[in-house]
Amino acid sequence: MKGLRLNTGGPKTYIPVRQAKSGTFINHRNRAPKCLNASALTSFETHATALEVFMPESVPAHTPSFNNSIIELNAGNFEEFLVREGPNSIVMVDFYTETCGPCKLMLPHFEKLPSVFKKMKFAKFNCGLEEHRALATRHRIRSLPTFKLYRGGRLIDEMTGGRPVQLRQMLLHWSR
Repeated sequence: MKGLRLNTGGPKTYIPVRQAKSGTFINHRNRAPKCLNASALTSFETHATALEVFMPESVPAHTPSFNNSIIELNAGNFEEFLVREGPNSIVMVDFYTETCGPCKLMLPHFEKLPSVFKKMKFAKFNCGLEEHRALATRHRIRSLPTFKLYRGGRLIDEMTGGRPVQLRQMLLHWSR
């Protein structure tokens, strides 16, 4: 069977994917993919392909959404933005820097999310700027990228690292 094989510890689960090559699988702890043959995908391509399993066909690749845009936050409007959206509104904030490799890897995946999760708001916060470091420390940013989910200004979930599939799963969980 062609597709991604997820190693969940139980019976083997296959997820058919257009672009997956046979013999490639990801384990549920998001470790580096193990390959059964030489034609398997690299780690980045495997994660990008795995994300396509959950993305609708209508979402264009690597194109930012303009309907529900991603807002660039700064130290002055950060707290106001989280509270202004209302008590039941969910806001995803991507804490990143310009020089972070995994942050650059996650950028195309993060840009697709507003077109899929229309009820959520999405924002980015650059921790690399000198004037933003105090706020990043106050929000306990220890590694990048860090994705934090807020409801009514209160933190409800967070995730660190360049893991597009887990980010998507976290958003699916909270969008219900």
